[in-house]
Amino acid sequence: MPSHSYIKWIGLIGAAGALGWTLALAGCTSVIYDSNPQAPVEEAAEKPDFASGTVQNLLATCIRWAAERYPPPAGEEDGWFAINLPPGLTREQYIEVARQVGDRAAPLSPEVEYLPTYHIGWVWMRGDDARVDVIRPVYALSTPGDPVYQAITLHLSRRYASWRVDRTQPWEPGVVDVPEPYYMPELPPEEPPAGEPEAETGAAPDDLSDAAPPPDGAPPADEAPPADEAPPADEAPAPPAGEGEPGTGEAGDPAEDAGGPGAPLP
Repeated sequence: MPSHSYIKWIGLIGAAGALGWTLALAGCTSVIYDSNPQAPVEEAAEKPDFASGTVQNLLATCIRWAAERYPPPAGEEDGWFAINLPPGLTREQYIEVARQVGDRAAPLSPEVEYLPTYHIGWVWMRGDDARVDVIRPVYALSTPGDPVYQAITLHLSRRYASWRVDRTQPWEPGVVDVPEPYYMPELPPEEPPAGEPEAETGAAPDDLSDAAPPPDGAPPADEAPPADEAPPADEAPAPPAGEGEPGTGEAGDPAEDAGGPGAPLP
């Protein structure tokens, strides 16, 4: 049977290990985000990392929870609604969160901002625990063009790869400010394929701008010489139409010009 001192040491070691894990988790904040511009500025090490799939799943879980419990009125815009996510998400991440929320969720953009919109206002996550403010429209108090919003703080815990809402804290409508809209980033402009020449800017083509100027008095390269100008020495002139070649006895033969074939020799 183990001695009393042995059992005591085992208990101390176990307590020290549990305390170490608690301190480690307490010191590693994964995400802190606040949509309130008056909130204290967090340290750089505590800035949100929305590229994490765990954080994207957290955002989607919160908006899906609100949209399922407080859905848009039946028949209004066929159930479509917009989602406003924290700044910093890329276009691809925005689309991925909307896909996880549901097939009627649209990333916020100027084209869909007329839809009922669900907002993420504050995010805190540490390890497997999180608290998030989700801000939803209060349809019973809203009028066209003047929506009323209510913030609900969700307390969540993560089990394996999914988040679960453990409890909620609703706030009176208007207590929490609605975040500024953060539109889904647009597609970057397309770049021309590699090797394709750029559009002309008014400069002369290379074959003309790089050519040496003609010598003084010489005609430009694209102009033919005058008809009465002598051809180059290395080119024989073509005979005029109707004239034969010399010494053939045809028209223009020098022998015939001297009196014909029957003329006496001198």
